[in-house]
Order: sequence, then C-alpha cells, then structure tokens
Amino acid sequence: MKMKSKFLMMMVLSILCLGFVSCSDDDDDKDNSVAAAVSSDYNGTFDVSLNGQKYTNKKVVVTKKSDTEVTLSIAAGEIMEMIPAISASAIISDYDAEEGYYDFEEATLSDVTLAALSAAYITDVAIEGYWEKGEDGKMYLDLTITGTSTQVISGQPMQIPFTVNYKGVR
Repeated sequence: MKMKSKFLMMMVLSILCLGFVSCSDDDDDKDNSVAAAVSSDYNGTFDVSLNGQKYTNKKVVVTKKSDTEVTLSIAAGEIMEMIPAISASAIISDYDAEEGYYDFEEATLSDVTLAALSAAYITDVAIEGYWEKGEDGKMYLDLTITGTSTQVISGQPMQIPFTVNYKGVR
C-alpha cells in the first residue's frame, strides 16, 4: 500500500511538472513592427496621367528595412515602358496599428535602375502614400508618384513629366 501511494504521488508530481514545462509561448518570434505590418507584394493598378491609360495587374513590392522603414520597389517598365525601375525608402511617420492605418510623408529615392531601358532616366521623383487595412481584413496601398522621365531619342533628350496613382492590395 505504501509503495502504491509513493508511485501514485510520483505520477501526480510528474504530470504536474510536465504540465508546467510542456507549454511554451512561441509568439516571441513574431515581428510586431509597423514595417512588418505593411511589408508584402501588392497587386494593383497604375493610373498614369501622362497618357490617361490604366495599367492593371502590376506589382509594387514593399520590404522591411527597419522597424519603421520600408523599401518600395517597382520593376522597370511596370508603370509604363518609359519609366525605369524605382526603389525608394519610406519611413512610416504616422500610424495607428489598431485601426490598420500607416502613413509616410515622402519616400526618398534610393535607386533608379536603368537596366531595362537603355537611354532613359527619371528625375524629380516624389512618392507619397499610405496603407490602410480594409473591412475585409486586407491591406491596401495607395501611392502617388510624380517625376520627369527623360528619354534620349536620336541623341536629343526629351523630358516628359508624369503623375502616377497606384492602388494595390495584398
């Protein structure tokens, strides 16, 4: 009887010990930064005021650079043929994580790649925008990009100002 009692006591203690150590919280690895909340590939439409055309099924890639900074990347020709690749850093200056609203005042152009377009470059680029979580739970990206595209045609530079509005969703 004494042996059964000790065995039963050891089993109860073992179960209690396992109960305390077997459950762990793995939320420590989750990135709760504002940059992580908006980082993703967004698919949407570029509305170009230069020619009044809309370019659908286009992608803007948003990647986390730091807790409050992201990089916006647009591939060459993604907006339209005459606009080369754009990469810009944006610091999220105003946000309300509970409401799902993230804003940046102006992105700083960090790189303009000319790889896909041999004789084109852009200047005076300004990018403004915000992210907003919709009632459907999806994150929406709204951008306005302005600048001047310069193409060299027959040895002569031709400057074309442009405004592009982008609406995308992830």
